[in-house]
Amino acid sequence: PQNAAGWLMLSRTWSTLNQSDKAMAAIERAYKVAPRDPAVLLAYAEALAAANGRQLGGRPAQLLDTLLEVEPADPNGLWLRGMAAFQARDYPGALARWEPLLALLDPAGTDAAEVSKMMDQARSRAGMAPAVAAPAGSEAAPTPVSEAPPATAKPAAPAQADAPTPAASPVQAATSAPQTAPPGAKLTVSVALDPALAAQTTRDASVFIYAKAVAGPPMPLAAQRVRVADLPVTLTLDDAMAMMPQMRLSAFPQVTVGARISRGGQAMPQSGDLEGEVSPVASNRAEPVSVTISRVRP
Repeated sequence: PQNAAGWLMLSRTWSTLNQSDKAMAAIERAYKVAPRDPAVLLAYAEALAAANGRQLGGRPAQLLDTLLEVEPADPNGLWLRGMAAFQARDYPGALARWEPLLALLDPAGTDAAEVSKMMDQARSRAGMAPAVAAPAGSEAAPTPVSEAPPATAKPAAPAQADAPTPAASPVQAATSAPQTAPPGAKLTVSVALDPALAAQTTRDASVFIYAKAVAGPPMPLAAQRVRVADLPVTLTLDDAMAMMPQMRLSAFPQVTVGARISRGGQAMPQSGDLEGEVSPVASNRAEPVSVTISRVRP
């Protein structure tokens, strides 16, 4: 009951099942357990905004302010707090959050281009001169705010032109560190079973192949499930497998890559499972990661 990361995952699960009331109750429990945890603050702010037509004013903005007190350089916090200011027509306030965010991004990347477009919108509405030069990859004209993608996948009523829905965060980054791997991180993983352990399992047993943060919550950032009969196998772990938007491979520079044969077919590790891990691994590593299942879990 005191596991904030568990409440976060439960909230995400209920949301996926379209149980919005239960999802909100779970994120509120997470907040009670860890009221200054960056991941909790970000998720709570996003949940409240989604439940209120994606508007970030009021309580969501307060939560984001607390997040930025704890982590002043948190990319998602800077992005959403800037969007909250934009929705409130506080365009200088939006620029004050987006300027340090832009400094954290690759100038040639699409993330920087998206932030630059929104900054141009803010300058235009504030009657300010446009930026002298936009980062490489950006377009000459800013994207209209009404075309900005939503912050969440949940449908909501369209917002007025002067109060845009928050755009999808261009940096779904680690809530604990501003340095992140490139967007769209993926890992190629090759898994084999040590022949010495083959007699301790069956061909139909479940094999969970995963990547989790070296320094972060214990839940997997990406995972796939195969059978022992499929081994050896090579597959890909990527951002599309994330259970939570802020818990993606690209949010953590280093991860642990592992594989576990479950005795009971359960995702949770149990004594007697067969496993193997490789750590640390750069989350943007191009070369395949080889994992051998070679030990019995105590």
